[in-house]
Amino acid sequence: MKTSWKLFAVLTTAAMIVGCSGNANKVKTVAVTGTVTYKGQPVEGAIVTFNPSDSKNGKAAIGKTDATGKYSLMTFQQDDGAVEGSYKVTVSKIDASKLNVKEDVGATEEDPGAAYAAAEAAGEDVMGSGAGGQKGATSKTKDLLPTRYKDPEASGLIANVSADGPNTFDFALED
Repeated sequence: MKTSWKLFAVLTTAAMIVGCSGNANKVKTVAVTGTVTYKGQPVEGAIVTFNPSDSKNGKAAIGKTDATGKYSLMTFQQDDGAVEGSYKVTVSKIDASKLNVKEDVGATEEDPGAAYAAAEAAGEDVMGSGAGGQKGATSKTKDLLPTRYKDPEASGLIANVSADGPNTFDFALED
């Protein structure tokens, strides 16, 4: 009987260590949503990137707008939101008809990294290397929004994400 209790205690302790350690390093995120319009019209298929103002301590979050211009951000997995903090926001949309990529490059539950790939294809610096938000779009792409919105230093779009919310950020883009 003593052996059963010892085995139970060991297994319970091991389960707690394994179960708790998986989330020990995960940063807490909060839901972030919003709408993007350009000249008063919803923008479908735009990549919205929240670039942390403190790139050494923050995590970038990204989303793709739907037909109504609405987006929901992801940092680690689909729709998990963004880490609390201050962000410089970029919005980009390219004509990908000349690129050799899937037509729908938005994030899905099966492939949440697709939005990152789309942002990279749009010339955004999704890895935060400090290159001004742009990696250098190729001549094969055509920007469908003013290019200043691709640069976190020039876009003028700011968001402060907090646990207290609300974390709905609408961006009305103009020429």
